[in-house]
Amino acid sequence: MSIQENVDIVGFSVCLWHNNFMKKKRVYAVLIVFLVLLAGGAGVLYYLNSDRDWNEQKLSLDESVNSVDTELLFEVEPLSYTGKMDAAKEILGDLEFGDYLVVVDISEQREYVFSHEGKLFNLYKVSTGAGEVSVPCEGEECDDDYEYQSRAMEESIWRVRSKLDGPFSDFYGPRVMMLDRKVGDGWIATNVALHGTNRPELLGTPWSLGCIYHDNADIIELFDILKVGDLVVVID
Repeated sequence: MSIQENVDIVGFSVCLWHNNFMKKKRVYAVLIVFLVLLAGGAGVLYYLNSDRDWNEQKLSLDESVNSVDTELLFEVEPLSYTGKMDAAKEILGDLEFGDYLVVVDISEQREYVFSHEGKLFNLYKVSTGAGEVSVPCEGEECDDDYEYQSRAMEESIWRVRSKLDGPFSDFYGPRVMMLDRKVGDGWIATNVALHGTNRPELLGTPWSLGCIYHDNADIIELFDILKVGDLVVVID
């Protein structure tokens, strides 16, 4: 075999090697592009799936809490409202409640309304009794026309005695529901009530004269669902 033939063979072998190398390089490049696209697609699917899962959870939450003010709900620690029903049941003991149970948390100045099945119907900012309020003093022992009394609430059980549909003065708002308090094995009539207010900006703080104040729109909604005999549990 001549020298030229040997050179040609070597040159052809190099060409073959180069062509094979380039083909493999193109295959590798295509494979890398495919893997990048696959990874990107998986990322997009994960994002969409996560977004869908969140939307489904939010929808489920929205359905479970009906017309709840979700901004107010998420001010509370996540899912902490589920413990409100348990705390109320512990105070109630064997006492049964009707279609709805109202739970007032003194420490939060919030009111949670649960259905009989335990689903959260709504929650509201409220105002319970202030620590001390000035009230008219009556009797010979009075040194002044007014004295200070504590109107702060404590853990207790109440029930709706009557429902009064105004008109009332602006102080009471559009609806009033008078309450009885459970004492021992019985109930005593009180002047404490669930009602509206003309000072909604103070809701969320304990400043009432002893009643449980609500935003006027909230007390109308609550008035429409509660019945005489429905229970209100105050927890702390």
